[in-house]
Amino acid sequence: MEEVRPLSADQIALIDAGLRPEAEAAIKKNLKIQGWIAGEDFRTSLVRLASQPTVNIQGLVSGYTGPGARPQCPIAPRRRSISGWCPTCARTRW
Repeated sequence: MEEVRPLSADQIALIDAGLRPEAEAAIKKNLKIQGWIAGEDFRTSLVRLASQPTVNIQGLVSGYTGPGARPQCPIAPRRRSISGWCPTCARTRW
C-alpha cells in the first residue's frame, strides 16, 4: 500500500461534510449492518473506504446457473449453432 496516494485536504473535507448522524443511520439500515469493521467510527470507515484500495473476489460465475458447479475452461472455445442460421448470417444479423 506504499504506492497509494494519501487523501488530499479537499477530499477529507468532502468526507467530513458528509458526516451526519442521519447519514450514518441510513447507510447502516441500507447495508443491513449494526456497526463498522473492527468497531471503527463512521468517519474512520469512510476515510478507509476512500483511501485504501479494495478487492474482494468471492467467485466468478460464467453462463451456467443451474444446481451444482460446472467449471468452464476459458481456453477451450465453445460454439453453439442456431437452428436455421449459417455463420455468415449470424455475423451480419447480430
